[in-house]
Amino acid sequence: MIMLNGWKVPQGKTSQPASNLSARQFIVSLCDDDATEGAYPQDPGALDHPYQGGYYTRLHPVIVAANRYLLANNLIQQGEEIAPCECVYINNRLSTNPASSYYFERWYHLKCLQDLYGWEIANHTERHGSFIEALNDNSIAESDINGCRSKLVNDYGFQIDTLVYPYGYHSHLTRLKVAEQHKCGVCVGGTFAGVGNHNIPPINNYALSRKTIDLMSAANATGDIINPTAALNLLKSYVDSAKNDNGWLITMSHIGGYFWKNYNSLFIDPTYPSEWIIPCPKLPSDWQNSNNHVVPEGWYPYPNSLLDCLYKMIIYIYEQGGKIVLPRDGVDIFGNISTEGDITWGVKGLGADSDSTNYEHIAKGVDGSITAYRS
Repeated sequence: MIMLNGWKVPQGKTSQPASNLSARQFIVSLCDDDATEGAYPQDPGALDHPYQGGYYTRLHPVIVAANRYLLANNLIQQGEEIAPCECVYINNRLSTNPASSYYFERWYHLKCLQDLYGWEIANHTERHGSFIEALNDNSIAESDINGCRSKLVNDYGFQIDTLVYPYGYHSHLTRLKVAEQHKCGVCVGGTFAGVGNHNIPPINNYALSRKTIDLMSAANATGDIINPTAALNLLKSYVDSAKNDNGWLITMSHIGGYFWKNYNSLFIDPTYPSEWIIPCPKLPSDWQNSNNHVVPEGWYPYPNSLLDCLYKMIIYIYEQGGKIVLPRDGVDIFGNISTEGDITWGVKGLGADSDSTNYEHIAKGVDGSITAYRS
């Protein structure tokens, strides 16, 4: 028998049907990775255009175009515009010094996307590729997780509430480290309720599941989607699944990949009409002039591209009654009523073979569902 106050529970994990499942709106968080690793410009003039040279810049016009459609069709109101989450790892790839040119522009684009467009910037650790070394080493975990967050906040001016585990790797140690200074941690699978596509209560704040929308196998060598209808239907099926469970879908993407289309194919006319060549803002004062970073009214994603599928997926989410939220806000919406015991309960770390699958806990979800374990 489960006793919330006495905390006496049977061995194993249990749950009960949610009492208000149908009353909760399903939500989606768009979570793109590796902002600071974006592809280098393909020609000397590329940095003069604000939508080139990095993952984050490629996503921005898609979000702007989607917001325009949602507003025009009364699917959202002014002040409800959507924004994604962009994951940043440092590894000497950001700079606040204008003399650093490319690294400076990377940093300042992200800063303005946060400050002017409401994007969430997430911690993706200091070293990324070597993060597996942190899974069982306290000093490395501290440096990679909290040390990186400190730099992102204090040196670069980002508000950091979320950590996204590189490659999905995590362990009990790293989850506890994330819990010290972050609201949530995002992995690839791992929550007790919702392993796979999406999260449903009770949630584990530090092992939130997400689903990839990097459909590499759907694209040819030039990035064209071979069967756009099938690709879009697959993305829609993820939305449908979250809707059916009134769950929280968190997506994973790497929009710098060839399968998202290289920047020369972002627009219908890859030669860029002269009115679309907008000087890249380089100084804080430049960003105060909206003409310096406007997305043309006639812009829309290149047909038969994964960007186009993403654009249509965003619209579909709202047509189905869902809502796009930042991860930091999703935790507030779906957070548990109570959690006692180990806050990283009920998961097994990816890449950490010695990590236990269960830690003593009892958690009550926002919808009344319960998970518990006591050895």
